[in-house]
Amino acid sequence: TTMPSPPLGGTSNTSLSQWGILAGGNGNSTDPTAFAVPSYQANILGGQANTIDYSPAAATFIYGGSNNRVEGDFGNILGGTFNSFFSLDATILAGNLNSITDWMWVGPNNIFGGRNNSMIATAVSLYVYVSATDSNIFSGENNQIAGSSIGNIILGGMDNYIDTNFSIAGGRNMRIINDIPDTAELFTFAWGNAAAPTVINQGNAFIVYTAKFGVNVPNPTRPFEFRAAPGKIAYVTGPGDWCNANGECLSNTPGYPKSDQRLKRNIKPIKGALEKLSRLRGVTFYWNEKYKFHSLVTTQQIGFIAQEVEQVFPQWVRENQAGMKRINTDEMDAVLVESIKELNAVIDAEMSKYDSILEEKMKEVETLSAELMPSQ
Repeated sequence: TTMPSPPLGGTSNTSLSQWGILAGGNGNSTDPTAFAVPSYQANILGGQANTIDYSPAAATFIYGGSNNRVEGDFGNILGGTFNSFFSLDATILAGNLNSITDWMWVGPNNIFGGRNNSMIATAVSLYVYVSATDSNIFSGENNQIAGSSIGNIILGGMDNYIDTNFSIAGGRNMRIINDIPDTAELFTFAWGNAAAPTVINQGNAFIVYTAKFGVNVPNPTRPFEFRAAPGKIAYVTGPGDWCNANGECLSNTPGYPKSDQRLKRNIKPIKGALEKLSRLRGVTFYWNEKYKFHSLVTTQQIGFIAQEVEQVFPQWVRENQAGMKRINTDEMDAVLVESIKELNAVIDAEMSKYDSILEEKMKEVETLSAELMPSQ
């Protein structure tokens, strides 16, 4: 029978690890007594009160530090304090109070320093696992990757949170959360600094929260600048306002939409505007429980039904990933103008008809008056 490796120094150390090393320190232990099976190649190279207590804990290392704990195979804690993981192929490179937690067969997961960072996944049953596989936190504070999170990265920052797949978050208060039922918010990149937690549930998106953002521009001075060619910079001057690399500027701010004739082709007047508007139905309503802000918006609302509008103006209706429809009525002004013109034309035609009738009646009255009046 292979005997456990003896400690190589230090005080109050305990080793039941076969072929492992406990090379000093104080109060360190490789004692998996809860499983009654020795650990293999479990190594503690100094430090204090560090523990490796998972069976078999093969090829697992704690390189010093204090009060660190390993309960998994092929993992490493390189110092720090109160770090722990219960996972396979996990690495914590120092830091404080970091944690990688899951049931078996999860990894590789990595935390490279920082404080209060954690990766948490919940076991569904003894053999079916919801995992935080291939997720990484590169330093920072109070960052968390939770749930069925595969291939996510938090690149430092503070108070960031991810619970969906293949996403990257950094900066501060970036929260990529799948809160839409039956959808997967995949491949989302969010970076920036927000005063309060900023929830992002848009998949396949590159989102940057910043006052100035430059592409091939080292020191941007505007909200967004893009160097298209040497000496040529396209930029955004404000919300909805932009200038191209030739210095040509257009505006899409409220009240000043892009409307230059030089940007348009195949221009035709709107036909049947009044008839189309008459098919729309304005309604009053209250939001129900499926609207995620319904508890905040409790007053009666006025608007349209998207499905009804879609039958008349399909170009006004868009559908999100959850299948919910929304309406953009920015184009309604043009329809209203043409409807008023059509209505005026109808009114003018009716007035003209009645004017003709009135003129004929007046002539008849004049004729009768002339016949009835005695001749002079």
